[in-house]
Amino acid sequence: MMQRSYQQVEMVIPNQSQRNTVVAESTTRNKNMLVKNGGQTESKELAAENRHRISPKGHSGMDIMSTMAANSGLDEKKEFKISFPMEPREAVVHLSKYLLDMEKTEILEYDIVHFLNLLERKAKPMVTPDGPENGGFDNDKGEYICEVHDHIAYRFEVNKRIGKGSFGQVFKCYDHKKKEFTALKILRNKKRLYKQGLIEAKILETLREGDPDDKKNIVRIKETFVFRKHLILTFEMLSMNLYEFIKMNNF
Repeated sequence: MMQRSYQQVEMVIPNQSQRNTVVAESTTRNKNMLVKNGGQTESKELAAENRHRISPKGHSGMDIMSTMAANSGLDEKKEFKISFPMEPREAVVHLSKYLLDMEKTEILEYDIVHFLNLLERKAKPMVTPDGPENGGFDNDKGEYICEVHDHIAYRFEVNKRIGKGSFGQVFKCYDHKKKEFTALKILRNKKRLYKQGLIEAKILETLREGDPDDKKNIVRIKETFVFRKHLILTFEMLSMNLYEFIKMNNF
């Protein structure tokens, strides 16, 4: 009986080598115990390693995120190509150094940017006109100051001045939205002329609507808008103005 009992005990109680094996296996199971992380199952060691790599609180995590952000910024700059039309916010972000300070806020008032004279702006420093009125954009007579290739309302490109009168100036411009030349009448920045300009525009619109087939030989107005406090009327581009026509025909 005593021998038999001793044999049973030997079968139940492991020796030292077996106990070491059990402890090692138990330790391994604890180390590799599965945990939930972000809906995916991973080991504690792997989770700790991932937290160390991507945690923004860790030094290495910050380095990685900073590098990724820097590389992302570089990639965006490389991928961006200047092309019109473009969104106003894109123009502010990517073309800021070619904009006057006031243009950086003014441009956001427009739905789309069709044109900006980048070649001229890259060739020389950007400076506001030095006129005495209207933030430098008007001369002492209230006339708008602009040069060849300047933009009007981020859409029209000034080609040349083709007329001047008591109400204002007329410029031949290229409409980058409609891809055609047009005549822009820029009225002087005076309150009375602004009111008279609105009356002129209303009369011309009425005449245009009364001549849908364009048979009455009346100059056709296209649009009316305000740019930097100047009322602007756009017309179809004709070969010459009325004064030149009268002079040519000895009238």
